[in-house]
Amino acid sequence: METHYAPRGSLNISALKDRMSQKLHEAIMTVREEEPQRLSTVNRLYSGDIETIVAKALEKDKTRRYASAAELAADIRRYLKDEPIVARPASTAYQLRKFAQRNRALGGHGSGRCSVGCMGGHEHLVGAGSPP
Repeated sequence: METHYAPRGSLNISALKDRMSQKLHEAIMTVREEEPQRLSTVNRLYSGDIETIVAKALEKDKTRRYASAAELAADIRRYLKDEPIVARPASTAYQLRKFAQRNRALGGHGSGRCSVGCMGGHEHLVGAGSPP
């Protein structure tokens, strides 16, 4: 009668498959149920628009994610061109900030003119209420 022994250090394939299946199930449940870590907590360089783009791409609610890879790519292109991204609500302040980033040379001159113009308008209003 001949006895066959498994080589020392060999794996029980059935046990390995069971363990892998359990780990896969745990990973799926984690992805499904837990919110992903905000990108800026990993590195502050990833805050702002890039964090918003990634969050939208990882959104659990299908209706709030990008509808296609093309939409995601378009938002990344807008980000790289300092244009407003679709993933973020387009407030006036956000759009003005993006415009200033795209037009840095104009930004300094334009803000100076606005300050002077606003001050001039203020003096006009103050002057209007004073007796001559």
